[in-house]
Amino acid sequence: MQTYASINWLMRYWTTNSGEMELPGDVELRNKKIGRLISKYGLQEPSHVTAEQASAFTDQEQRLFAEYCYLEIAPLFHALYQS
Repeated sequence: MQTYASINWLMRYWTTNSGEMELPGDVELRNKKIGRLISKYGLQEPSHVTAEQASAFTDQEQRLFAEYCYLEIAPLFHALYQS
């Protein structure tokens, strides 16, 4: 989780907007959209997105980014809970 540059932003977003997030949703479509989002902003990968960059995304892009990251990080949360 610490490899995500925007982890603090993500935690706040997940807490504040959990009711609007579509999880799991269409994972394949979300993966395609996140690829386009990352490319649009010239970023390398979602884990490198900073809090400042995430804040500059549109509302729809923020939700997409937060959902994608949640689904990537959720298994880590589960593993921590099980230990």
